[in-house]
Amino acid sequence: MSYRTKLRGAVVSSCTATLLAGSGLIALPAQAEPRPTAQVATFFSAYVDAVTGNSSQSPLEVREEYLSTALNTELTLWASTHETDPIYRKNEPEKSFSTTGQAAGALGTTDVYLTMRYEDGTSLNVAYTVRDSDLEITGLRDTPS
Repeated sequence: MSYRTKLRGAVVSSCTATLLAGSGLIALPAQAEPRPTAQVATFFSAYVDAVTGNSSQSPLEVREEYLSTALNTELTLWASTHETDPIYRKNEPEKSFSTTGQAAGALGTTDVYLTMRYEDGTSLNVAYTVRDSDLEITGLRDTPS
């Protein structure tokens, strides 16, 4: 087979795939959730399971697995000062949650935004800081609603 024949075949195949994908006749793979966002969602789900007793881990064990030692210490202090759960930021578990985006944080980190919705109809937005190199969660702060 000549070089021109091979080139023509490659061009035709590429154009056909583009046309079919553009028309919706074939589905391209869905884009995966960004890694820092997936890490926060995994942590939060594991924490919910631990709080509700649907896990063999305690909430503290989940925190120790996903959060930096420094953040864990800060959250323990925050909990004693505010007399509430340091992750939920209230004394009641959330009804549902969703990650609502991410943005570049300080050098080498990503901020992931999470919204918690509670039974009483209120919601709270928080930002988790995730270190890009190892996906360890190093920060948690409330953000404006």
